[in-house]
Amino acid sequence: MEGMADLPKYEEARERLRRLIMDRGIKWGEGMMRGDVRAKWTFDLREVLLTPEGSYLSSVLFSEMLKGFDFDMVGGPSLAAEAIVCPLILHLRKNGKNVPGFIVRKEAKSSGLIKLVEGPVNERAKVVLVDDAINQGNSKFRSINLLRQAGCEAVGVVTLVDFRNTGSKNLEERGFKVKSAFVLNDFPLNENKLFIYENASVTEAKFEPEKHSKEVPAILEQYRDDIRGKIFVDKMAGIIFFALSDGVAYAIDSSGDVLWKRRLGIEVHLESQDASILLFRTDSYRVFSLDKGTGAINWSYENKNMVTAVEINEYGVIVGCANGYLYSLDSRSGKVRKSAKIENGNISGVFMNGKEIIVGCEDGKYYTYEQN
Repeated sequence: MEGMADLPKYEEARERLRRLIMDRGIKWGEGMMRGDVRAKWTFDLREVLLTPEGSYLSSVLFSEMLKGFDFDMVGGPSLAAEAIVCPLILHLRKNGKNVPGFIVRKEAKSSGLIKLVEGPVNERAKVVLVDDAINQGNSKFRSINLLRQAGCEAVGVVTLVDFRNTGSKNLEERGFKVKSAFVLNDFPLNENKLFIYENASVTEAKFEPEKHSKEVPAILEQYRDDIRGKIFVDKMAGIIFFALSDGVAYAIDSSGDVLWKRRLGIEVHLESQDASILLFRTDSYRVFSLDKGTGAINWSYENKNMVTAVEINEYGVIVGCANGYLYSLDSRSGKVRKSAKIENGNISGVFMNGKEIIVGCEDGKYYTYEQN
């Protein structure tokens, strides 16, 4: 553990934290929002701040940036401030400065003291707001107004990342000093690739990305972990098929490039596949057949009852519904060939073994049918 005598210098701590953010604090996802901009990636700085290394390095940076302020308290808006303020005031105390902290709630508690500002807040205290990022500055202005109502004077804002949107400019125009450790250009990303850092020496003050980073094959965490349904991998072609909660089906290659995408509804689940077809269950009542190569829609099937299971094999497509009905569809056209009713059974799953169809129901019973 680093002691008081060997604390990292600001530039070293900054670069170490920047690489940690590149490794763990950037999340990929088609159509994600980065502030008010639709982008392919966004920050998740709390995942960095809530690690021992990230917490430690951020405290080093914040304590250094705070040296230009005359202040009595430090705090910020929930949720990011919790991960910053607690280790920061401990770090400041270890360095001889006793500074209380505070947290500004998003809304007051419905019981107890019903406070919006938590902490030992004193009237006439000079405070500095800390946060993980600043974009439009709305949460900062809200916090400043609430602190003013509590009798405090906000003197500035310190953040890890400045999006260089309107937030910092508007704050500075109103007389608040703004400091940030990073801007967006400090994270140069190819939006269709994923970069991670190797174990480079952290004793140098500066690092060159081309020497200390490498391009790696895409992994699903690039996109988001809210994958709906199953994930299918074509190992020979190097293609991954999946659907996300944004209602879009995706095919990506091993480099992370999107080969095709298809919006199918609001809630989309990838259910089954064969050599050339992907089957998706969407919005609970519809089934889509998509071409694996192009993402083109082959056909769609809709049922008035909730679709709970979809499977395909060489004999056709089987669709199970919550009302206990089982449907056999033609895999090429999606037309219904036969249907059967399972008495007292809400279908929860369908399994196929050749012509044999095994149906699982919510009552815990299994039924076997033969597909013709």
